[in-house]
Formats: sequence, C-alpha cells, structure tokens
Amino acid sequence: MLAAAQDRAPIDEITVASVDFDPDYRFHATADVTYLLRGEDTTTTVDLWNHASSDDGWSVRLDSRSMMFPSTMFEGLRPTVYGEPVEVDAQVLAFPGEYEVAFPDSPHLSLVTMPGIGAGTSSEDGSDVAVVTFPLGDDAYIDLGVSASGQSAFTEAVMASIDACVSSTNGDSECARAGGSAADDGAVDGTVARHLDEEFSDLDFEPRPVMGDQDRLREITTVGAEYEATCDGGVECSGMEFFGYPNVDFGTGSARVTWESVD
Repeated sequence: MLAAAQDRAPIDEITVASVDFDPDYRFHATADVTYLLRGEDTTTTVDLWNHASSDDGWSVRLDSRSMMFPSTMFEGLRPTVYGEPVEVDAQVLAFPGEYEVAFPDSPHLSLVTMPGIGAGTSSEDGSDVAVVTFPLGDDAYIDLGVSASGQSAFTEAVMASIDACVSSTNGDSECARAGGSAADDGAVDGTVARHLDEEFSDLDFEPRPVMGDQDRLREITTVGAEYEATCDGGVECSGMEFFGYPNVDFGTGSARVTWESVD
C-alpha cells in the first residue's frame, strides 16, 4: 500500500528549512521540512534521532498518521485500501501519499468528500473509489458517505417508485406514508388521477447512510402529489398526498424502495 501511495503521489522537491538540536538531549533534533505532494506545498516538522550505539548515524521519523475505520461506523463493510482488506479499528500507518479506499461489498457507499478526501476513479470490480491524501489536515476525518454510483442508483430507484405511485389509479398508494392517501377521502379504486405537485417537479435527492444498517440509504425529504378522483357517493373529490421518506435497500442485490411514514 505504501509503494502504491508513493507511485500515485510521489513526494518531490524536499527542502529542509532549518534544523534545531535539542538542548537537553543531544541525540535528538527536529527539522522543518517542505515538500511537494500533488503539486502543493506541504510543511511539516520531523524528528531526527542519532543512534549512538550503531553506525547508522541520524535517522528520520517521518510524519505518518494512522488511517482507521472505526467499528461504530464501518463494521461489516470490509473496506479495502489499494485492494487490500483492512480490518475495522485497525491502525493503518499512512505515510504522505495518496490512498485509494473502496467498499467492494457496498458500492453504494464511499467516504465523505472534504479537504484531503476526494473522489477517484472506479475500481476493477466497479465500486467507487475515494482518494485519501495523507497527511490530512487537522480538521479532516474519515466519515462514511454515499458514492456517486449509490446516488445514481438511489435516485433511479426512488423516481421509478414515484412514477409507479403517481400512475396508480387506486385510492391507496404505497408511497403515501404521510398526510394520508386518496383512499382516506373515499376515493374509488380505478378513478384516481395523480400528478406531482410543482414544488416537487425537480427533485434533487441527498440520501444518507443509515447507521447500523449499511445496506440502506435514506432521504428525509418528502414528496407531494395532487390527485383528482371520484369518491364515495359518486362525487368528484381532490386533494394532496404527501409521500413518506424514501429508503433504498441494496442488501437484496437490487435497489428495493420502501417509504417510511413521517411521524
């Protein structure tokens, strides 16, 4: 993994700005070092140690950090770094460079994009890849998010479900989990005509992973549909249905949509 990281983003143009020797411990010193990583200046301080008992002279302790996937968030996801499986809660030593992180068993998931963490290309198995550049900034952290393919699959599945609900002429709609359905107003099956409310005509979903259920993505935006129908007694009626929160379960091998009631 370290070799692949260096091939992907080699450290170039290393410059030692200054060396300060420890006045209290003559075998220790620090050096301010600047280098290029991905074409950007990176400045860090490294420790220098003099091995007096050997012929090795001074050695450098590189600026390395641990990459860890906490089990509270990543349990069961089996992340890989450059294709190598990584155990959750394991401390993976990461030197400066770029590391490709993927979740082959859960291609709908990736890492949240932030400074030092960006989207990469798809891996050989088709899952999305996140690129983590070390060292990360002090305010950066590894967090679970939705991959580009997961976003597309979620939107496609939910829109198909909405289309099916809107095209249904029955009083009950499997999407209507908030604010009642046309059937609650006495709409007669076979007479209902639905269309999306204008407010929801241009849907932009932002699904999020569900903690404790990594197979599922969830959106907390509700969708509205207007309807006209013939109700009990032969009178014409109309109203508004508010669909619930869409959930997409990828654990079945296909994107299965359910709608959650809004309490």
